[in-house]
Amino acid sequence: MRKYLFLVLVINLLLLKVFAKASTEDAIILNQELQFLEDSVKNIQSTSQNENFEAEKTNLEKTYFEDDMEEDSVSTKSSTQKRRGL
Repeated sequence: MRKYLFLVLVINLLLLKVFAKASTEDAIILNQELQFLEDSVKNIQSTSQNENFEAEKTNLEKTYFEDDMEEDSVSTKSSTQKRRGL
């Protein structure tokens, strides 16, 4: 009877050790996934902030320089030499 109890106890300890190892590996994988998601969110937020800055800059330009938003165009007319009749 003692042998069976000892055998059951050893098997239970081995199973617990395997389960603990699997849980530890799962926790490591989940932490890595969480880190990846946090980095992705930081990248998206920085991109969004840059886009917001550009939009705000454009709005300010429209507010203060509304007439100047269109590109300037310059037309030149070069004079040519007049023909002289011989």
